[in-house]
Amino acid sequence: MKTTSCKSCGALIVWATSDTGKAMPVDVEPSEGGTIVLHGTDPNPIFRVLRKGEKYAGMLYRSHFSTCPNAARHRRQRNDGPSWMAGSDGEP
Repeated sequence: MKTTSCKSCGALIVWATSDTGKAMPVDVEPSEGGTIVLHGTDPNPIFRVLRKGEKYAGMLYRSHFSTCPNAARHRRQRNDGPSWMAGSDGEP
């Protein structure tokens, strides 16, 4: 796997891709609490997220979004509706 450093915290990560082409940073070290399965190694592995209750006998990894202390800086804002719907009562 080709590793790189997180630009925010410096941790080693690997960029993995879903089967639909979505890229996600994944911690390089396996984790007992991980939910990510990596397949392949060159240059970027394919990732799959375990379903709730699914068991997997191989190594599991964690999304770097869940471990990076600066992850909030990199999250995209969701577009859940027009900006005028931002009030809690639905009024502009």
